[in-house]
Amino acid sequence: RGRFLQSLAQSDRGSTVMLSIAGSLKTSSAPLTDEELEQQYRVALARQKLALIHQLRTLVNRPALSEPVFDAHFTGRSGITPFVWTFTQDKGQRISLSAADTDRPSALRVEYEGFGPVTFASQMLTLDPGAYTLAVDYRLVPGTTTSRATWQVRCLESGDLVTNRPIADSPGQTPGHVESHFVVPATGCAVQWIRLVTTPGDRRIALSASFYGVVITPDS
Repeated sequence: RGRFLQSLAQSDRGSTVMLSIAGSLKTSSAPLTDEELEQQYRVALARQKLALIHQLRTLVNRPALSEPVFDAHFTGRSGITPFVWTFTQDKGQRISLSAADTDRPSALRVEYEGFGPVTFASQMLTLDPGAYTLAVDYRLVPGTTTSRATWQVRCLESGDLVTNRPIADSPGQTPGHVESHFVVPATGCAVQWIRLVTTPGDRRIALSASFYGVVITPDS
């Protein structure tokens, strides 16, 4: 079965057949495995079949569509690539998932010194067209001078930036919370990336922060 599914993924005309098979297997005793789904998503991404990625995830509901951002509270859960967090470890930056230093059970810790721009964390999304709210809970560690850190959601197909929400200074031990309202367009945005990045600037960045949650919810 694996070789047949792989050949479908590589075929220019295999998308319709793949969706039909995935739908038939969904309620069977042998649905697509996580590894098989990862292969389909990975090849579709490499071949820029972005609509197929959206359609396949919607059809099989894996990862669950009820969780637009997978592992939104950074507990380190395993999932199906590319719908999991990817962290960039580069010179001058340190990123880890760990128990939070507050009453929160977990956190994404980011430390960075440099001029930017850099990407710390990213994950693929398949948001349907419509209005959404991005909510971020975090804390800047004392000693952070300037962050220029921002959470972005960008359409993969068009490259359009649909939201760019900088984090605001939160003095000392005070938790911070920011929100951003944005709209996913009906065209050119079947697949999106959510990323934590720093914007370029003339001054050196000294960032030390804990992020407790990055949640996207549809607006009613």
